[in-house]
Amino acid sequence: MFNAPNGLRSAHVIFPWRFASPLAQPEGTDPVQHGRDVVVPHEGRGAAFTCAVLGTTAISATFQRVHLHGPELLQAIGNHPTMWARFWFRKDDRTHQRAFTLINAEPTEGTFDVDVHLHGGSTDTWARIAAPGMRIQATLRGTGFAPLRARTSHMHLIGDAASIPAIRTILGAFPQIPATLWLEQQDPSETDIPLALRPADDVVRVFRGDGTALTRTVQARLAERHAQKGLKDEWFWIACEATANRALMVHLRHEFRVPRNQISAMAYWKAT
Repeated sequence: MFNAPNGLRSAHVIFPWRFASPLAQPEGTDPVQHGRDVVVPHEGRGAAFTCAVLGTTAISATFQRVHLHGPELLQAIGNHPTMWARFWFRKDDRTHQRAFTLINAEPTEGTFDVDVHLHGGSTDTWARIAAPGMRIQATLRGTGFAPLRARTSHMHLIGDAASIPAIRTILGAFPQIPATLWLEQQDPSETDIPLALRPADDVVRVFRGDGTALTRTVQARLAERHAQKGLKDEWFWIACEATANRALMVHLRHEFRVPRNQISAMAYWKAT
């Protein structure tokens, strides 16, 4: 793991990193979007922390890993699968945020990584130019993870490239439970993003198309599975586009009668 630059371990000054170059326009304006650049008011951000960039690593053509130092943030967030924080940016004198999953956390060192999906948003520029010593503000509000039932026999992890970092944390946290990954793709290069699969895991990839393919594929194949063996002890984690997210959650509850405590659903972004 990277070592923090001198003087950063005791840093408490909080300020967003300001870009010198123009960035892409924000892709949404809904403050609950997860995985897209949005504009939100200053109030209601939650507890704030400063993190320092330690370096970067290219994970694939569409993923850039940023290594960060933020001991106060890690202490506040604890340690659980899918843990995330909001990171704040400035553009055109307006504040923007994007939520990232924290991975590879080392609480004793105060270090962690975030994987940035390079999809044309303003955070692409930050991920590409991030250099040791740069600082960025992060806030905590809403992260958490409900424990799985002890008898859970299978996990269904439904998402896309933006949610792969969180999916990897779930796979690592429950190595004894096999999983099916249902992944929506928008670009062939997304198959190069590491998944950290275990031997018993399956992956179903679906190209986005008109935005309904993932929903239709999951519904059809789960109907077959339900007819063959039922879904009684299976757990569903849904983190995809908002419309698909809601459609899948409603379908699980109404068509298959899956109990609410066996579903964890959070829209990562919203199509416009």
